[in-house]
Amino acid sequence: GFDIGFGFDYFDFSNRFGYRFTRSKTTTDESFTGTSTSGEEGIEIETSLVNYVISSNNTDSFLNPTEGVKKSLKMSMAGLGGDSKFLKTEASFKQYIPFNYGDYIFSYGTKFGTIASLDDEKVTSSNRFYFNSNSVRGFDTNGIGPRDNGNDNGVGGNNFYTGHIELKSRKLIPGDLGIDVSIFSDIGSLWDTDYPTNVKGVNDSSPRASAGVAMYWNTAVGPLTFIWGWP
Repeated sequence: GFDIGFGFDYFDFSNRFGYRFTRSKTTTDESFTGTSTSGEEGIEIETSLVNYVISSNNTDSFLNPTEGVKKSLKMSMAGLGGDSKFLKTEASFKQYIPFNYGDYIFSYGTKFGTIASLDDEKVTSSNRFYFNSNSVRGFDTNGIGPRDNGNDNGVGGNNFYTGHIELKSRKLIPGDLGIDVSIFSDIGSLWDTDYPTNVKGVNDSSPRASAGVAMYWNTAVGPLTFIWGWP
């Protein structure tokens, strides 16, 4: 598929209007043990959508912020041609608060998203939400959410939320190596699908949680992050 768009700044907000077109299809081989339905078996699904994103970011650094707020809202509508018809909304917020003269940085944030079908057109697998390993740190990619009864793989979901808190400091590593160390806790959940047959945990929106430590290192070749999370 492809994605095009244009954007502009207005006061403290960035605005972007976009168009995206994708063609997707589910295929399997003889070793596949899944029993759930993606909605794309053996057929090509064309998704044609428009979206609008409004965001603001007044943090003091792109790579290593110590104060400020980032927030965004994204709204998408599919149905301008193609096979998919849905409304999709995603929002995020994160704030960084320095204290003790900037020796410590406390941050917290949240994200949520929802997708709803239009005209009784079900949301197929390629348009659902999926969690990566950074969504709730400590869990595997697709480790949270509805799962296939046959192979126990994550199948994505129509709704999600996450929350994060973190305390970071450079004072915990001696010397001037530019290494920040943090402790964090994440929560989140992913649930609901329009194809619930042979899927477990479809309506389970209860939070999953993790805690851990992280290390952020600004090296000469770029920033490196190391995360140890325990679900």
